[in-house]
Amino acid sequence: MREKKPLRVALAGCGTVGSGVGEIIVNRAGELAARTGVRFEVGCVLVSDVTRKREVPFPAEVFTDDPQALLASEYDLLVEVIGGTDIARTVVLEALAAGKPVVTANKALLALHGAEVYAAARAGGTCVAFEASCAGGLPIIGPLLRGLQANRVRSIMGIFNSTCNFVLTSMLDGGMSYGDAVQEAQRLGYAEADPTLDVSGGDTAHKLCVLASLALGSNIEYERIARRGIDRLQLTDLRIAREMGYSCKLVGIGRRLTPAPTGQPQQLYLAVRPTLIHCDHLLAGLSGTRSGVLVDGDVVGETFYSGSGAGSLPTASAVVADMIEVATGSAQATFNQLCVYNDCTPPADYVDPEEAEDSYYVRFSFAPHRRADMLADVDHAWRDNPVKRLQTHVSRDDHVVVAITAPVKPKLLGAAVRSVAGHLQLSDEPVMLPVLEARGS
Repeated sequence: MREKKPLRVALAGCGTVGSGVGEIIVNRAGELAARTGVRFEVGCVLVSDVTRKREVPFPAEVFTDDPQALLASEYDLLVEVIGGTDIARTVVLEALAAGKPVVTANKALLALHGAEVYAAARAGGTCVAFEASCAGGLPIIGPLLRGLQANRVRSIMGIFNSTCNFVLTSMLDGGMSYGDAVQEAQRLGYAEADPTLDVSGGDTAHKLCVLASLALGSNIEYERIARRGIDRLQLTDLRIAREMGYSCKLVGIGRRLTPAPTGQPQQLYLAVRPTLIHCDHLLAGLSGTRSGVLVDGDVVGETFYSGSGAGSLPTASAVVADMIEVATGSAQATFNQLCVYNDCTPPADYVDPEEAEDSYYVRFSFAPHRRADMLADVDHAWRDNPVKRLQTHVSRDDHVVVAITAPVKPKLLGAAVRSVAGHLQLSDEPVMLPVLEARGS
């Protein structure tokens, strides 16, 4: 294969992902050139501290802490892995205005300012590629843009945050408290010093916003995604869920709720929340730092994508793949041809999350001296309740009774649970968690 002229790269960010990008394109330059005909040369790297020592294969003179110096350098492609929405937004928009293609791993930028970024790329006659933005090294953007275009996607759901998945795995398999599991994730480099964005569900919502916009063909607003994190989960519920045949995961889900005539708007349900998943479901077996995405298309049915969702080299792998797409012209052709980006799609029509029906796990906790009568008490209190129970589980060691309900709207469930609890002598407030594909006893 005939090698093209080297592509000059301006790299914004040289942390975990940026250093991985450098390692791949420098240490594997020959292999990449032999396979793709492309060779990359990094001429300028934007960092916050030029004095900091870094284990990256770049000479010291390429580093700068000045965004304008980066933009003034000679480059053919901007790679943005700096994160956030301040400096990143500035360098991305200015590069696009100058007609330079951009590769980004920044899900927050695309979730909050996606339409602006895409419109800027069109105005500049260039393109944006963002495979690494939503699932690290797991390829999902490509299938949504190309492989599944024959389908009308009915739903997309997944485990998008490796930090949360690691924490939940550590709690259940290691018997750790939530706080200890978060500290372990921080010690191993899976969680930031401030893990709030991850554990609150914000990071998952950013990724869901980007993916669901592409999959469901609507311009989705990040703030309209209902979200709840894992920071209030208790080990007791993870353990009891396992006893009942379920695994608890932080799941992001976007789905069409009702059939609609062709070309007509359709309400979308979008949520991020801790969810019980039956053990034989594809997402239930993903543990540790693994991520997974399940897409349901009306032609192909369900397709499943799983892999390492975080880390330096897995995410850098997706970044470099996009760099090659840009260098070969594939990214530009896709961006020009497809009308699936937020600047081209209509605003989403959202359903109120309180109107969406799901099954639920409901836990009632009793004082130890009440455990002998607790099942009879729950049965009696539930007797005239309009919410149907599919399954009831008793854990006398934990002094709890758990009910799995039939699909019900959250506002109706809340009223029903309050009514039941009002007839019981409970030691704690009832706990309610949604259940994906509940099974009856």
